[in-house]
Amino acid sequence: MSVDSQYRGIGIGRALITAAERWFSIHNYSGIQVITQGDNTAACRLYERCGFSKGNVEYFYHVWKK
Repeated sequence: MSVDSQYRGIGIGRALITAAERWFSIHNYSGIQVITQGDNTAACRLYERCGFSKGNVEYFYHVWKK
C-alpha cells in the first residue's frame, strides 16, 4: 500500500487501513500482520498510530547479478 506523496497527511493511509481491517473482520480473520521496511519511517509511524506494534525484525538482503 502506498499513498502518493502529494496526498499524504490527509488521512488516506488511515482510511485504507481501516477499510482493510473492516474487510478482514467481515471475513472472520483473527489477526493482521503488516510487513514493511524498517527505514520506511513514515509507514512505521502510520502503522503504530493505527494500533500495530513491532513483532519481530528481520533483515533481507537482495543480490542483483548482471
